[in-house]
Amino acid sequence: MKSRALGLVLLAALFLLLAGTVAASAGLSGKLFIASGLALAAGAAAASRGPGGWPGLTRSLLLGLYTLLVLAILAVSDGLLENHRARYDWTGARAFTLTPATLRVLRELDEDVAVTAVFSATSPGRHMARDLLKLYELASGRIRIRTLDPDLHPSEARRHGDAAGGGLVVERGNRRRVVRRPAERELTMAIHGLGKAARARVAFACFPGEGTATDRGVLGYALAAAALEKENFQVVSMDPTDPSTSTTPVTLIVPYGRRDLPSRAPDAIEALRTRGTSVLVAVEPGEPRPVLAGLVASWGLLWQRAKASDPSSHLENDPGTLVVRCRSDHPATQGLAEALLPGATPFALPSEDDIATWQPLAALSPRASSTLPDGGAGPAGALVVLAAAERRTGPEPGRRAVIGDTDFFTNGALSRWPVNRELLVNLVNWLSEREELLGPWPQPEGPPQVILTDRQLRAIAAIVLVGMPGLFCLIALGVWLEGRRR
Repeated sequence: MKSRALGLVLLAALFLLLAGTVAASAGLSGKLFIASGLALAAGAAAASRGPGGWPGLTRSLLLGLYTLLVLAILAVSDGLLENHRARYDWTGARAFTLTPATLRVLRELDEDVAVTAVFSATSPGRHMARDLLKLYELASGRIRIRTLDPDLHPSEARRHGDAAGGGLVVERGNRRRVVRRPAERELTMAIHGLGKAARARVAFACFPGEGTATDRGVLGYALAAAALEKENFQVVSMDPTDPSTSTTPVTLIVPYGRRDLPSRAPDAIEALRTRGTSVLVAVEPGEPRPVLAGLVASWGLLWQRAKASDPSSHLENDPGTLVVRCRSDHPATQGLAEALLPGATPFALPSEDDIATWQPLAALSPRASSTLPDGGAGPAGALVVLAAAERRTGPEPGRRAVIGDTDFFTNGALSRWPVNRELLVNLVNWLSEREELLGPWPQPEGPPQVILTDRQLRAIAAIVLVGMPGLFCLIALGVWLEGRRR
C-alpha cells in the first residue's frame, strides 16, 4: 500500500511537471496549470484502484497520458485563438458589434490613433468605455488604448483638461479631441474628424428676417447646427442671393416657411447646384408662397400647401404632430423607424421624370388625409412628406431632398423631439455624399423614448385591462371544471 501511495505521488508530480511545461509553452495561466495538474492526479488515483498494484498503476499511467494529450490539444487551440482573435456577438441587439460605418472609418485609418480612457475606478462609465474600446482595438491595429485613473494620477489627468472629470481623449497625430460620453457614434466621429481632410461645409440659407445657425431662440437653428458639427461638418449661415457671397457649401439647407423666398432665391440656389451643391428644402402648409412653390415645381413635385392629418398616427393629445414612418431601404433613412413632424404638408411625386428619380423617404399611414388652404379636401392615403432625388442624367450634379415641415429644423422642435436629430444628420450626410458615415447607429443609453399613437394606447389598455384578467379567469375556470369532473 505504501509503495502504491508513493507511486501515485510520483506519478502526480510527473503529471504536474508535464502539464506545467505544456501550459507554459502555450502561454496558459497558472490557475489553469494547477487545475489541470490536480485533475490529472485525481484521475490517476481513481484509475489506480484495482486488484493488483502495477496493473492499476498502468491504467493510471494510460489515463494520465490521454488526459495530457487532451490538455496539449487545448493548449495548442488556446495559442491559435490568441494569435487569431475572433469575437462573436450572440445578443439580439448586436450590442457588442461595431456598426458598418465605424468599421469603414477604421479601415481607412492611415496613422495610429491613441485613445486614453480617463475614468476613476468607481465611475459608471469606466466599464462601458472598456468594453467599447476593446471592440475598436480588435477591429483595427491602428487603435492604441490606455486607461488613466484620475484618482491615482491626478496631475496627469489634469493635463487632459476637460477630460479630467471623465471621458475619452482621442489623439491622432498632433490633433486632439475629447469625447465626454463613451458611445460608438461620438467616438467614431472624433476619430474621423481628426483626419487630415478638411471638414465639409453645410450652409443654412438665412434670408433677411429669418433665423440663423447661431440663433438659440425657439425658431433658430442652433441645435441643428450643433448636431451637424458633431458629425464633423462646418456649419455656416449664408444668403445665396448676396452677390458678395463666395461660399460654395457641399449642402444647402433652406428651412424657409414663415414667408416666401426672395424672388432671386431660386436662381441663386440653382447656381449653387450647378457648382455641385446638394439642397434640402422645407415647405409648409398654409399661405401661398409662389416663389418657393415655383422652385419645388421646377423639380417636378406637386405641392398644394395642404395640411395633413392622420387619425391613426399622431401624438397623444397633439393631433397636429404626426408620426411618420421612414423608409428602411434608403441610405438616408436606414435604421430610422419614425420621425415627428409638427404640422406637415404632403406633396406628390412625378410619375416619370427623365432628369431625376424621386423616392419617398417618409410617409403617413393609409388613413391619412389633408385639407387645402381654402378648406377643401386635399390628397388622401399614404401621403409622402419627405422625398429625395439623385440626378440620373444631365450636367448638373448634386442631390435634392424636400421635407414637408419647416419647424422640423428649429430649436423648439429638436429640443422637444430629439429623435428628429438622427433624421436630420442622416439626410445631410446622404446629401453630402458621405455614405460611409451613414447609420444605423446604436441608440445612446438612457431612458428610451417610446412614441405611441392613440390606437396603440387603446390596444395596450385592452390587453392590460381586459385580456390579461380574462386569461386568468379562463385558467381558473378550467381548473374548477377539471376539479368537478374528478
